[in-house]
Amino acid sequence: DAASVSGQTGNRILSVGSDVFVGDLVETDSAGEAQLLFSDGTRMVVGANSSLVIEEFLFRGKAAENRFAVRALSGAFRFISGDSGDENYTIRTPTGTIGVRGTAFDFTVTPGEGTQMILLEGEATLCNEGDDGNNDDCVTVATPCAVLRTNEGDDNVEEILPGKTGKRD
Repeated sequence: DAASVSGQTGNRILSVGSDVFVGDLVETDSAGEAQLLFSDGTRMVVGANSSLVIEEFLFRGKAAENRFAVRALSGAFRFISGDSGDENYTIRTPTGTIGVRGTAFDFTVTPGEGTQMILLEGEATLCNEGDDGNNDDCVTVATPCAVLRTNEGDDNVEEILPGKTGKRD
């Protein structure tokens, strides 16, 4: 009862095997978590007190034709890419866009503050979304445990590498 979906098919509680559709808003409460498994093997975990919108997913079998896009609104998430081409994944947040390169990473979205991403494996790019809606600054990381951050109202992406500060939040 801690994860729900609302969209064109109405409001419903998520359960094992439930379908999600383009346009659906997935939300969890303080005890909730949802793991979404897509047909290409992509996994998206929605942590407690989190919400995201499924903007697009299309899997036709050929990796080059597949598309996956979500908008993470708030909360904590884990993303593990599937068998689609890296350029076909888009993860948007209120302050940036994450580009995927055969990747696993965690990220958080804090409304009014920004987006933080920690790379688990592979490579990922975080771009800060400017006032005009375009990506103003992008940073790519390929080192596990590398941390990137965007801040609301700032045009830059900040890179925080392990050992640089000696501690983690």
